[in-house]
Amino acid sequence: MDGVVVGNDDEDPSDSEAADAPLNSAYLSQFKSHLSDFQAHLLGIVKGQPLPPSYFPPTGYWTSAEKDSFFHLLCIHSRFRPDLIAAGLKSKTVADVCAYLELLEVAAAGTADDDEEDDVGQRLTRDTMDATMEMSEDWIDFEETQSQMIINLEPTWDRSTLQTSRSDELKAKQSEVRAKRGKGRTEEGERDRAGEKKRKREWMEWSNERKEKWAGEDAFRVLDVTALKVLGHILRKDEEARYLVEQDEERIEGLSIPQVQDHPGPSTLSQPTRDGNHRPTTPPSPRPSSPHGPHSPTTQTQPQPNPVHPPPPPTPPTSQLSPQHPDVATKNVSTCVANALKPPVDKLIPASSVSKQVDAERVTKVTHHRLRKSINSSFPNLRRLLGKVVMIRMMIRLERERKRGRLKKWH
Repeated sequence: MDGVVVGNDDEDPSDSEAADAPLNSAYLSQFKSHLSDFQAHLLGIVKGQPLPPSYFPPTGYWTSAEKDSFFHLLCIHSRFRPDLIAAGLKSKTVADVCAYLELLEVAAAGTADDDEEDDVGQRLTRDTMDATMEMSEDWIDFEETQSQMIINLEPTWDRSTLQTSRSDELKAKQSEVRAKRGKGRTEEGERDRAGEKKRKREWMEWSNERKEKWAGEDAFRVLDVTALKVLGHILRKDEEARYLVEQDEERIEGLSIPQVQDHPGPSTLSQPTRDGNHRPTTPPSPRPSSPHGPHSPTTQTQPQPNPVHPPPPPTPPTSQLSPQHPDVATKNVSTCVANALKPPVDKLIPASSVSKQVDAERVTKVTHHRLRKSINSSFPNLRRLLGKVVMIRMMIRLERERKRGRLKKWH
């Protein structure tokens, strides 16, 4: 057996004998021929001379193209689905397909005996043929050795075939773009530099596009069953984490809404608290229009209501924040959090009105969770962080007062 010795560093020690054995060229040629025929059979490609057209009553006339399509569809759908074969042919009915299948089965029931002296031969039935053929142990060992070597060499052959086909495609396109003989000069007989630049630019654009497409195809080749399972696991974990974060946000927002309403702000100074301990505020006494003149009903200033601070300007969406925006370029997330931790200006809530409404320990956990989540998510949650500045300030104040002992825990 002639051939070359092929080694592989990734083989197991048990395959040392297979690595030392030569690769038989005759067996390799037969294997490649069989593989090519099998792939052509699955793709519906008929090698060699096409089947001649024929007339089979009552199925009608079958052309060579119809026969090729018929056998290709027969490989896909099998002989038990004549309806699908007829739908694929589009020129034959189900009855025509069934009649042609019956003719094929009758013809395949026997074969000619080549041992006869005459040219006609004798028809043999299948029951007279050997069902199997017994192979020797030496042949089985030889095939096992050769098959293992072919398995180790197949990836290298595939890469070589792929590189050759891509190189041929690049050369064909380059020859197509290149100027024909005698057409690379202008009418004055000078070198057509403008045309060369145009052809070169066209060639570079096409080659870059093809290389990007080939890079994507190479990336998909490494996604085998194991890689796809790992990718699916990563995506599933990301979806589960996103779902848990959304649930935490809904729970935190549900806890923060009543706390912000209980906070005495400018809009709630005139409203009594729930426990009735809040003393109503008295509006400031009116001042006379003139410090020396007497007060008169016409010149007396009417009492003004408590001033209501205008709402803060709306924060732009995250998608509209540019690098030139002050919250992004200069202050960033750390500055926003630092501003949220500044001590407030107004007075604290009395402990008696808060102790029955707020659990300071729970508020602290919610505050830490909100701050940590806002810092980790950075800019995508910048608008949400800025919108919760008032709530964060109130939570930090409550935590400070709890540590000082001025607030009592309520269970």
